[in-house]
Amino acid sequence: MDWSMIAALVAAVVLLFVLFIAYSGAFHVVTFRVSQPYKGELSVAYFHTRGPYKDSGALCGKVAKIFGQDSSMFVLYQDSPKEVPADQCRYAVGVILPAELSDETEELLKSKDFHRHTFPNIDKAFMTDFPVTTFLSMYIMIWKVYQNMESHLKNKPTEVHIGSTPCIELCGHVPGYLRVFYPMEKEEGFLLPEFSTS
Repeated sequence: MDWSMIAALVAAVVLLFVLFIAYSGAFHVVTFRVSQPYKGELSVAYFHTRGPYKDSGALCGKVAKIFGQDSSMFVLYQDSPKEVPADQCRYAVGVILPAELSDETEELLKSKDFHRHTFPNIDKAFMTDFPVTTFLSMYIMIWKVYQNMESHLKNKPTEVHIGSTPCIELCGHVPGYLRVFYPMEKEEGFLLPEFSTS
């Protein structure tokens, strides 16, 4: 048995693994800023439900299957999982719509029972962008972004009120990145009608 060859193979595998997780964003430095999260109003179509936020991936898959993997999508988390039981947490998953909708898209939205809403134009949001390069990026993002975001908000109080202000993820809106933000103005415009009475 050639131990030197085995050691070289093990070293190569370890190196490839490190390079892969690095490429996936493991060493990305998360920074936060107050800025405009998008320009103008944002028209969206979505499904909504209650349950553990970790289950939102299934709904994302459903939307992506309808509109395609390259569509610009969003996830809105209405409640703080530290304040609301996991099975009661409200969230919505949907697609960002273009300014002009074709008749075909309108029919598709109706046939699939999508709900519609328009997020207001805002200038201030507490936000960060995280690179999405592999399937592992989303898991790394959850670990790095939300942990650091909560710590940052506790140590440097802002106008963000976790629990009453929804957290929103925009995927595909910024090519190659997932944008995570809390609106810091017009928060009522981000309260989906289905959540305002629940």
